[in-house]
Amino acid sequence: MVRVNQKNPFIAFFVLWLAGIVLLCASISPAIAKDGPGKDEILVLGTARIAGGNVARAKAAALSEALRKGVEEYLARRLGSRGMVNNFPRIIHEVLPRAKDQVENFHILAEEKTDRYFNILVRVKINEKLMDEKLRGVGLIIMDGPPINILFLVSQVHPEKDQGTYWWMDPDSVSALTETELALFRIFQERGFSPINRMSYSPEGDFPMEMRAPELSPEAVATWGKAFSADVAVYGICNITESQGVSIALTAFDVMTGAVIMETNQAEPFTSGDDQRVQVALNKAIGRAAAGLSPAIIESKKTAGKKINAFPLVLMGVKNFRQYKAFRDFLSKDISGVSSVKQKKIRGDSLFLSVEYDGDSDGLIDMISNHPKSPFPLDIMKNEEGAILIHIR
Repeated sequence: MVRVNQKNPFIAFFVLWLAGIVLLCASISPAIAKDGPGKDEILVLGTARIAGGNVARAKAAALSEALRKGVEEYLARRLGSRGMVNNFPRIIHEVLPRAKDQVENFHILAEEKTDRYFNILVRVKINEKLMDEKLRGVGLIIMDGPPINILFLVSQVHPEKDQGTYWWMDPDSVSALTETELALFRIFQERGFSPINRMSYSPEGDFPMEMRAPELSPEAVATWGKAFSADVAVYGICNITESQGVSIALTAFDVMTGAVIMETNQAEPFTSGDDQRVQVALNKAIGRAAAGLSPAIIESKKTAGKKINAFPLVLMGVKNFRQYKAFRDFLSKDISGVSSVKQKKIRGDSLFLSVEYDGDSDGLIDMISNHPKSPFPLDIMKNEEGAILIHIR
């Protein structure tokens, strides 16, 4: 109830006027909000040239462009930049050509014709059920969770110059990254992977001669991957010749199982031998290789068939909350396969945790003990009850 001051008519009038304005705004606001696009609706602009004075054809072309833009905007929102990059060939060739099929309805909000163009503003609503079926049908893959750690064991060879480079011959020498490695690192990083920089991390242990040979067995590739705490190891060779250009053969291995995920061979010619032409050809060949390998790698990690297990873990020697937070973030963000980290209890300087991991306890111990991003030095073991015991040094 609004009380007015009857002793002052001006104040009474002002209060009533203000109350009326508030009520009017309250009644108008929902109508304004409703006029905007809903969460599953998209506003897009379509434009088409008017050819031969045929306005009707230009309007139809502008509407077709607007509907396609609506689907593109929907996919960008839903998949994000990584999803769009990793699935770009499938989006271009298999989703967008039939974009109209995924539109549930549309409303033309405004039209404007100029001397040469017809412009149209459209509100588009996507049929999410049909879109889900379409994306599943073409095998479109979205990367969830922490980025997949990937190690490159790819040699670079110049047969005409009798030159060949492969870093695993002498890993302790920390040789500079080759042009092939730099291109692989950049292109896979752009696709949302986490390439391992071998120059910033030196694996411990002695490696036998079969792991230092130019041609590696699948077992040796998997062992190198484990030494660098990789999820996937990409092994292969890149030949660069004046006569045939760039040719690259790559095989992706699952480090945990040693299984082959996918093989690819790509070639790209170049007309002259200057470094710039070689780099352009190298980027094109590796780009095409990554376009095929990326969705296969992501799918393999999603469908590995590993059972989610909860392991008891005790972190001992904790001095403050920052140490616990650093270790928790390390597990949840950097250890691939960890889906949950829950604190159970505290006893003295020990924290009792429950860690959900899509593998066995030995695999989790191996990932933690060999990971280059460990927040502090750790001693790790497993007791008779199967609990993982970790002591901060």
